[in-house]
Amino acid sequence: SPARRLTNGSLRTPVSNKRKLTVKLASTETYDIGKAVQTQVKSPPCNLYIGNNFCVRIYDFFDLQNSIQNNKKGGLVHIDFDPAVHFKAMTLSEGAEKIWSVPNAGGNSVISEVLTFETFHRCFHAELLRTEMEVSYFPEGGSITDYVCDIFGTKVGVSVTRAMKYRGEYTEEDATNLLTKKLKGVNQANRNTLERWNKQILHVWVQNKEAANLVTRAWQDLPPDLVTNTMVVVSRTRRSDFIFYNP
Repeated sequence: SPARRLTNGSLRTPVSNKRKLTVKLASTETYDIGKAVQTQVKSPPCNLYIGNNFCVRIYDFFDLQNSIQNNKKGGLVHIDFDPAVHFKAMTLSEGAEKIWSVPNAGGNSVISEVLTFETFHRCFHAELLRTEMEVSYFPEGGSITDYVCDIFGTKVGVSVTRAMKYRGEYTEEDATNLLTKKLKGVNQANRNTLERWNKQILHVWVQNKEAANLVTRAWQDLPPDLVTNTMVVVSRTRRSDFIFYNP
C-alpha cells in the first residue's frame, strides 16, 4: 500500500514480508552541522521513507520544507539513500520514466537525475512539470536546469550533480570547485529562464559519509552571493555504483 504521511511530517510505509527492515531513529553516525562546530556530533532524529525501490532517511525534514517554501531562504540538508534493488529493477513513477526516456542536453548522468526525481517524488510528493529540453531560456547558450517540478506547492528548478573522483582521494578543494561551478550555473539559469520558478535545488550525490562532510564544509565557506537562496540536498548513498559509474 502507498506511503502515508504522519502528522509530524514523517512517512509510514508498510514493509512487505519479503523485505523486513530494522530502522534506528537515533543514528550514531556523524555529520558536520555548522561553522561554529569544529568536531562531529551525533546526527539528529530523522524522517523515513521505506519503499520497494529504496529506503531514504531524511535529516531536518521541516527545515527542508520551510526552505523550499521560503523564497528568501537557502540551506543544506543531508539524506541517506539505500537502494533495495539495482536501478534496472526499479519500478519508476511516470515522471521519472519521462526523464529517463526523453532526449536531454547531453552528459552521462541521466540515472542520477532520474533517481533524484524519484526520491523527491516518493518522499515529498514532487510532480514533474518540465524536463530539461522543455525549459526555455533567454539568452540561450548558458547553464540550464535538469528539470522543473512542484514540491510542497512550490515551483522548483532542480540541478543534479555527483561529488566523485575517478582517480585519487576526493578532497574539500574538489568539493569547493564542484559547488562553485554548479551554483554559478544555478544562478545563471535562474536569471535566464522563461519558466519563472520560485526556487532551485542543487542535489549532490555522494558515495560516503566523508564526502558528505567535505561537501558540507565547502558549502559553509562559500560567499553568500553564490549560495543565494538555493537549497542544497546532499544524498549519501550505499551500494549505488550505478549512480556514479553509469555509461
